[in-house]
Amino acid sequence: AQPGLQDNKFKVLSVASLIGEAIVRIHEERSVSELFD
Repeated sequence: AQPGLQDNKFKVLSVASLIGEAIVRIHEERSVSELFD
């Protein structure tokens, strides 16, 4: 297996979960800026 490929998949996954959390917070009218503190 290629270690670089696994790192890339992990980064994409963590960004996806962050975006997902931001969407949930926007929908519930909660603060999104807390995610980036």
